[in-house]
Amino acid sequence: MADQPLPTASQRGLLGSANHLLAVLVSAAETRVGILATELQEERVRLGRLLLVGGAALFCLGLGTVLLSVFLVVLYWDSDRLAVLGLLSGLFLGLGVVNAVVLAIIARGQKRPLGETVEVLAKDRHSLEQDS
Repeated sequence: MADQPLPTASQRGLLGSANHLLAVLVSAAETRVGILATELQEERVRLGRLLLVGGAALFCLGLGTVLLSVFLVVLYWDSDRLAVLGLLSGLFLGLGVVNAVVLAIIARGQKRPLGETVEVLAKDRHSLEQDS
């Protein structure tokens, strides 16, 4: 419909103007829904990738941490096993707190979901308000 030349106001009449307005509204809605669908698809792919890589990293780091802890406790079994367990516990709790703070900072810094769609709709609303 966008490829056809638009008739002038004198050629349309009231019904033609109403049809043209409806066509423009449908076209704008189609564009906005397309933008929304694209953003949702991009967000889904990004989240899937984050979950996959994050899960693999957490698994490997967790397994490595457990094995290192067991190694250190066995290494110092005869002399200072309780001190080693206490130090490792303190270290892991401290790292957990640091990671929680970093996660909170990252979560606050994320852009708003569907931000581009909201911006385009706000521009449309502003444009329609100026035309009225």
